[in-house]
Amino acid sequence: MMITSFCHTCSKGWSEHITNSVWLIHPDAPSRCHDHGSDTAPLAHGRARDRPRPHTISHPHSVAAQCPPTPIGEALAQAKKDNRRVEIESLRSESATYYASPDGKTVRMELHTQPIRVKNADGKGFTPIDITLIEADGTIKPKATRGNLVLSAGRDKTLLKSQAADATAKISTPSVLPEPTLKGNAATYPDAYGKGRDLVVTANPTGFRQQITITERPTSPVSFRVPVDLPEGLSFKKNAAGRPTIMGKNGKTLTEVRPTLVQDAKAADAGAPLEAGKVGKAAVTLAEDGKTLVFTPDAAFLADPATTYPVTMTAAVSDWYEGHTGDWDDGGMDTFINDVDYQDSWDGFTLDRILVGKSYADNIAKRWRGYLQFPDIPAEFAGSKVENADLHLWNYLGSPRVGWRLRNLEG
Repeated sequence: MMITSFCHTCSKGWSEHITNSVWLIHPDAPSRCHDHGSDTAPLAHGRARDRPRPHTISHPHSVAAQCPPTPIGEALAQAKKDNRRVEIESLRSESATYYASPDGKTVRMELHTQPIRVKNADGKGFTPIDITLIEADGTIKPKATRGNLVLSAGRDKTLLKSQAADATAKISTPSVLPEPTLKGNAATYPDAYGKGRDLVVTANPTGFRQQITITERPTSPVSFRVPVDLPEGLSFKKNAAGRPTIMGKNGKTLTEVRPTLVQDAKAADAGAPLEAGKVGKAAVTLAEDGKTLVFTPDAAFLADPATTYPVTMTAAVSDWYEGHTGDWDDGGMDTFINDVDYQDSWDGFTLDRILVGKSYADNIAKRWRGYLQFPDIPAEFAGSKVENADLHLWNYLGSPRVGWRLRNLEG
């Protein structure tokens, strides 16, 4: 994920990978046993809104020798003895890494908005996330991701099956699929929706994103049908406005499937100037069968001479439902908006960048805001006191001279 900023003076943009450091006081640094009371400092539970997020924990340990050893206490003692940070491997998780600091008092927690590793099938150890798609035994899968994503190798109508926890979703196509072309984490099924209308599935650490690419300007309005079998217990319904919604077992609305993002070639290019691209929307309706989503890109947008082809339309995303299946519960997410053409956060959370700052071009000023949400901190640190928090960013495009304003949002 990248975060992109803009200078309000020169309108140059830049993007950064995000790391946030937080230092916590923790009862196990090492703490006293019950026989000697506790001088653990009270901790305030909080959530940072960033990408990798480190934490640190501190505590006096003058009577550590009288207490039963703990993984945190042992790591803190070793880190102080060796004057280097030591990973607390027993705390390692799919989205967080913990280090005892050389001061012997604090623990650094690096917490990511998405998994960076997955548990091995035997439950022992982890494998780094690798979203590269490979073909084996007649199917296509990412090398290592959370859940189980299986893509078609062609010659059938079942595009993919995506399993999160014990729930499986299936997406099909109206016609038999061609053999795909694989590149990195993307599988492209050429002409899957007719000549010059490709189907693209991109794997991510927790699921997938499905897009349809229109390579040539259509001469008449177009629509695309996407049959979706939701995980057991979830279903599509229409709300009062006629839009599709995803309903839970209890009959409550979980997600409204709002109009999806349509980008021309320049807008879809993360390295292109933002003011050069055009974005639009595709209306989404629910077919009579109750499970097929029908996407209709705005005809005026497609016909506009200023729209540069190919045009890319978002068609389905696992994030629409996976948070309601028990997989990656309380997980992280990031998105961005502006006050002109990206006013809905629904449009930005599937993209591989975040935009913040101000831009100005063609007499149009835009204010961009990015939003990042982390998973809740682990129970081991609930009640901990945050002693220090640092945000580290990777700038890939733009001016480093412009400052940012960061705020914590609650509710």
